[in-house]
Amino acid sequence: MKRLAIQPTEMTPEVMADLEARGLIIRLCPHHETLETPKGETTWRLMYEPKEGYGPHRLITIRVNREAFAGFGTHPDNEEFWCVGGGDVQPMYLAIALIDDDALRHRIADGTLSESDFIMLRVKYNDPEVSFFVMRAGVPHGEAIVDHGKPPAAFYVTESRDLPLDLTDMGDFELAVKEYEDCFMDGQKMLDAIDRAYSNGADSIVTCCPDQTMSQNIVDKCNEYGIAVVAADDALEMNGEKIAPWVGIAGYDIGSSRAEWLCDYMAEKNLVEDETCGVLIMTMSTVSSCVPRTDGEYDVLISRFPEFTDNGNGRLFYADYDGTTEKGNVNAAAVITGNPQITKWMVMDANEEGIIGCVRALETAGVDAESACVGMGAYLVVEEYEKGSCLRAAPYFSDVAIGTYSVNTLFDLIDGKEVEMETAVPAEITTPENYHETASLRGGLSFYVVITWKHCISRRTALWCPHRRFSRAGSPPEAGCRDGRCG
Repeated sequence: MKRLAIQPTEMTPEVMADLEARGLIIRLCPHHETLETPKGETTWRLMYEPKEGYGPHRLITIRVNREAFAGFGTHPDNEEFWCVGGGDVQPMYLAIALIDDDALRHRIADGTLSESDFIMLRVKYNDPEVSFFVMRAGVPHGEAIVDHGKPPAAFYVTESRDLPLDLTDMGDFELAVKEYEDCFMDGQKMLDAIDRAYSNGADSIVTCCPDQTMSQNIVDKCNEYGIAVVAADDALEMNGEKIAPWVGIAGYDIGSSRAEWLCDYMAEKNLVEDETCGVLIMTMSTVSSCVPRTDGEYDVLISRFPEFTDNGNGRLFYADYDGTTEKGNVNAAAVITGNPQITKWMVMDANEEGIIGCVRALETAGVDAESACVGMGAYLVVEEYEKGSCLRAAPYFSDVAIGTYSVNTLFDLIDGKEVEMETAVPAEITTPENYHETASLRGGLSFYVVITWKHCISRRTALWCPHRRFSRAGSPPEAGCRDGRCG
């Protein structure tokens, strides 16, 4: 079975207008229908009439309490959605095919169906701009929830009484929801997410810690709940000692490799003796996994160009930041504007967000043309490479490898096997000239929390990045409602 885990899209006026333009829905919202109406008169316009043969119109209420899109299919006539209600209920999602029914069935048959063939709307209640609409006849769609242990979601539908549902045979494909929750580099929000995961029955977690000073709190909470934990990328550690199995990158080696590239660049451009050239190392001193990266950068730099020691030519600078683009921008800008004698900046950072902030700071200061920044991870480089910014290179390490090794370590823990406390993955340098050759470079490095639930027969996972998002995918198929209405 191939699972198509689709990222949810918020129901905004712009999204709903696009679906209407595609001929999939008819919006029922303020100011959408304008009729010339003389004073003292009432005018009307027929939008559509029900087709013959499906009986009189009816109003029904629908309650959805399953995670499988078992009722995904089409109706031969329109149906009206009235998303009234909400409150503290299960989040509901409406999957709509962006291709017609014939194309959908063809792609299912030849195995080419993909996530891009669908939109997964996170249903929004009680908003007159988006919550009321008509699903056009023949449009494949269906509803499901993500289980947060709350009351079932509900909504209203008006439709012809005898309107049939033609279920779509999905063959070897299964639709699922990826659900996102941004923790904004906030350790407390991560602890809250672990609480929610446990309340939903989690018995193990893989996590990328956004704040290593909370490592012990995280491990203590996992121990309190009796759940296993594996750290991905940023280790869970105290006093330099790992307190949970870790999978990530060889920080010192990656720092060394990017410094070698930058030193080669400086030599090629004859910048070593150039008094207008300075080196900026951006650090995240409170994150232990980032410190070896900085050490590797410094060691290679002074081994190649000893004049750049801390007490050397006065052209080595530092800026510490918290891992966010905003702080990277502000703190780099302070160094850049405070040293106007330097117009060619050679920059290495601790993560990709920081280097993007520095690139913007260099552009604002007008000194980006002859500067060179080297990123970390290559998960934000594609747009920069394509527009020719001063982000000149970045080491790429596979999110697939980190995720795979992390999950395999987790499952070994669950199975009672002995696991390594440290597992490192390699990296390669990408540039605007060669990044197309890196087949797996997708413009987004993913660090996951993978959560397994006790009550599932097969392993069921939730994927969460505390830096950016919470992704949840997967659950065993569940039985549909009696009449197959709720997709």
